[in-house]
Amino acid sequence: MSVPFSSALKDKKSGNIKERKEALEALKKGNAAKAQELFKKAIERDKNRIEKDKENLARNFINLGNAYYFDFKVEEAIKAYDKAIEINPDDYKAWYNKGVALNKLGRHEEAINAVNKATELKKNLKK
Repeated sequence: MSVPFSSALKDKKSGNIKERKEALEALKKGNAAKAQELFKKAIERDKNRIEKDKENLARNFINLGNAYYFDFKVEEAIKAYDKAIEINPDDYKAWYNKGVALNKLGRHEEAINAVNKATELKKNLKK
């Protein structure tokens, strides 16, 4: 299992497009610390619009989690994915990425549960 990094780069739904784009480019170039900084700024701005745009805020937490994951900060990544799930519990990508991170830490049962939840949510999207 691996974090779907390419989908994060292609995602155009999140707010704060300029910062988000810079953050994704920094992550693509291997500068996870810069990406973390920029995603945190985007998250702070999005927090003010949580009711209007919870999907964007959740997506930014997923991307922050990806930046942590690629910087080998797996526990921090899980916290970011959990925050995304708290904001938007139906986001299958957050559940999937959490499962990947949990697996990396050897927390296999939790990982399986998270990936199963992601699969269930994705199937429901197709209905």
